[in-house]
Parts: sequence; structure tokens; C-alpha cells
Amino acid sequence: MSGQLTKRRFAAFLRGVNVGGAHRLPMAEVRAVLGELGASDVATYIQSGNIVFTAEAGAGDDPAGDDPAGAGLTAGGGEHDGDSGTDATAAEAWAVRIATALEQRVGFPVPVAVRSAEVLAAARQACPYAPDDPRFCHLILLESAPSAGVMDEIRALTSGTDTEVAVEGTTAYLLTPGGLAASKPAAAISRRLGGTARNLHTVDAVIERL
Repeated sequence: MSGQLTKRRFAAFLRGVNVGGAHRLPMAEVRAVLGELGASDVATYIQSGNIVFTAEAGAGDDPAGDDPAGAGLTAGGGEHDGDSGTDATAAEAWAVRIATALEQRVGFPVPVAVRSAEVLAAARQACPYAPDDPRFCHLILLESAPSAGVMDEIRALTSGTDTEVAVEGTTAYLLTPGGLAASKPAAAISRRLGGTARNLHTVDAVIERL
């Protein structure tokens, strides 16, 4: 292998696992899969599928590539704002590799969003909301920036409610002051935006582990 090896820290978030007894996926199995893919220092946080890991890659040689800009993508999704060309390939490749390996292992699709440590920290810092309870605000990792039409729909959904939504590139922030379950438009907003959501308490815990 040519080129100097570099180590980068990433966070991966699985969508739709261990919810209501469906799509059960032990985190020990997830850690084993990441190890088989060549990741190191793999750790998981709670059962919703939050993983931190180190990827060692030489630019242009490893399938995970080199990601100097801290790229972040979702398997099957689009580029994170500010990333371009090969800068985005590391996180994109890991999202695809993890999703493929998990589906082969467990027999059902497991959507995966991957962000570099730098991009996730920046997304968290950019959150425009500071709720008293961090569980009442969700950071949503999107596959692509929402269209103007989708944003118009979301504004209509939140009109007259205490639910708020802000979007920065491919990251959305959903504020539900009374809690997610108490927010009438939250489910519809989530369907329109898509992506993978985690509350700020979980995001902060993952960042602490990066």
C-alpha cells in the first residue's frame, strides 16, 4: 500500500434498530462487524445504534479513502455541505460498507449515517436551540439538503405550535419543548425530512467518546 497511513475518528448512527422489539441488533454484533471491516477503537453507546470508531487509511488506497475536510454522508445519500470530491469519500465509503455488512449479517436493511468527528462537533455547535432538557431537541443527519418546497411544508406544519425546525445544509434541528411525543407535527416533519435523528443528549455523549 502506498501513501502515508492516517487515522481518523468517525461516528456512525444506525436508523430503526431495536425499536419496539423490531429489527433487533445487538451492539456486540455491530462492534464485531466494524472490527471485521478494519475499524479500530470501536465503541457503542446505548442500544439505538451509535458507534464511534477509528479508520486508518492511505489516501486513494483504502476503500474508506482520506477525508481531510471531515466529510459526512449517509449510505445512499448526498454530500455534506462544504465537502467535495475525494474529501467526501471516507465517510461515504464507511456508511456504505457498514450498511452492506450489517444487512448481510442480520438479513434486513440497516440505514447508516456517518460523520467525521470534526463535522459532528461542528453540527452540534451550530445548533440554534438551547433547551433546558437536551432530549427535547433532535439533531437530524439528512441525506441531502431539503428543497424549498419541503421547507414550506415544514413551516406550515409548525405554524401555531411550539415546535421549531432549523436547517443548516444537511443537518436539521427539531425543537419540541414539550417533548417529542407531545409535538403534534413532529412525526410529519420527520417523514418529510427523512434522515437519522438523535437527541442532543445522545449527540453530546457520542461526541465525548470521539
